[in-house]
Amino acid sequence: MKKILSLFVLLLTCTICLYGQNRRNGDEGKRPSFEQFLAHKTNFMVREMQLNEADSVRFVGVYMQLQKEKGELMRKYHTGHEVFQKIKAGTEWPDSLYLRIVFNDAQLQMEDTQLERQYLDKFSKILTPKQLFMYMMADRKFKNSFMQRRPNHTKRNN
Repeated sequence: MKKILSLFVLLLTCTICLYGQNRRNGDEGKRPSFEQFLAHKTNFMVREMQLNEADSVRFVGVYMQLQKEKGELMRKYHTGHEVFQKIKAGTEWPDSLYLRIVFNDAQLQMEDTQLERQYLDKFSKILTPKQLFMYMMADRKFKNSFMQRRPNHTKRNN
């Protein structure tokens, strides 16, 4: 238990230090590392869920495991993502590849949803129903705020 709390405090401290260092170096426009992003998201979730210290320690342990498994899932489908980026850039591919990308993306979404469902069961054992609801709302809020802060890399012609 103390190890998890120490890990949480370490993540929080690293996030604050790295954020401050990036601001001093003028790097606030650069993309953060995955570890920085995950620490920021975890801190956001704990804050939004209004968890006390004991609850946050239990939550963070399970949440970090979920993020690890999501990372493995994303790596599993990463090749399709690289091709997808080339297609967005205008590279033409055979129809069979377009179909494979579409079906792989659907499979990724299904597996991600199944993983979320598994972890909702785990979270329900350590969080109250209200905290579980707050988890859902905090996750949505984070995704919405994250998407609003992303620069628009492609311009749409509508």
